[in-house]
Amino acid sequence: GRSVKISDLVGEKLSEDFVNSVFESLSRDSRWRKVFSSCCFLLPFTNESFQSQYLLVSEYADETFCEELERELLKSHHYKLARTLGQLAELKLKTVNQLISKTQSFFCQQKEMKLGDLKDFHLLADQELAWDLLYSLDFKSPV
Repeated sequence: GRSVKISDLVGEKLSEDFVNSVFESLSRDSRWRKVFSSCCFLLPFTNESFQSQYLLVSEYADETFCEELERELLKSHHYKLARTLGQLAELKLKTVNQLISKTQSFFCQQKEMKLGDLKDFHLLADQELAWDLLYSLDFKSPV
């Protein structure tokens, strides 16, 4: 069977399936049509204060969308518990111009994948891969 990918920084246990269902639900809302016209995804991250959090990487999302996404993520018991206990910082927005082409370039050039092998994703659970991708996007900390 298919292996379930889970991101677990501090016990929040965000599964790829749960995150995909959240994004799918939000994509049905016409307010977010522009957000979903490009790719957008979550990356696990440790900020400069050494606190774990997730980054919403998007070309068109705004703080309102980010807050709505956070409300949906809080429906996950373990995510909510980690946020309530202060183990996990709130979701942060990182906007990136030309996100699709930059993401494709990262996977094709740096990770030597073929364009046809790339699949859409809304959660990159692999922390090392997430950091490499952030670095390739000329990442500046949102905090």
